[in-house]
Amino acid sequence: MTKSKKSSNLMTYAGTFGALLVLCILLTIASPNFLTPSNLMSVLKQTPFNALVSTGMLLCLITAGIDLSVGANAVFCGCLAGMLVQNGVKSSVVLLIVAIAAGTLIGWINGMMLTRLHLPHPFVSTLGMKNVLWGAGLIITGSKMVSFSGLDGVLWLGSATIGGFPVSFIVVIIIYIIMHILLTRTALGRSIFCVGGNPEAARLSGIHSDNVLTFCY
Repeated sequence: MTKSKKSSNLMTYAGTFGALLVLCILLTIASPNFLTPSNLMSVLKQTPFNALVSTGMLLCLITAGIDLSVGANAVFCGCLAGMLVQNGVKSSVVLLIVAIAAGTLIGWINGMMLTRLHLPHPFVSTLGMKNVLWGAGLIITGSKMVSFSGLDGVLWLGSATIGGFPVSFIVVIIIYIIMHILLTRTALGRSIFCVGGNPEAARLSGIHSDNVLTFCY
């Protein structure tokens, strides 16, 4: 890596963290309670959902696409688990596996619609999928609230702490590390960047662009 490229990367990180530092200073001035340990832990408990969803969205954005159905996908998977609870399923492991499998299947369908049906842009297919999932979530739960109380295995990930530090945020850090390794240290990661830069050139160089896009979604 050349010296100029290293300097450019350093400035990029410095700008990001500089903006975060300025934001923290402004919030501290606006509210003296912002930097209290209890408030910081509260912030860390609230951010994992968006942080995890944005991790998957990152892959789509790198390929010059977008997935508008990620939020609805997460809601539908929760509703699907709720339907199983309503029907007597009490195993936390089963609920988590079904939810993850359903989310993966929906992402695969989005990818297949883009790559096999050759839709002009993922904006169209994922927008339609979002509306389908919202409706499906209401249908399978009967538009009723579902309680997961008593299912400690399901609730543990979002509520447990280790030394006061949220377990959910620890999971976010682990996922981010894995994603960093995937994108910077693997052939698949390089293929994702190549497809995002020029899908046709990537295809001519031997990269299965359709498979890479399907994986990302």
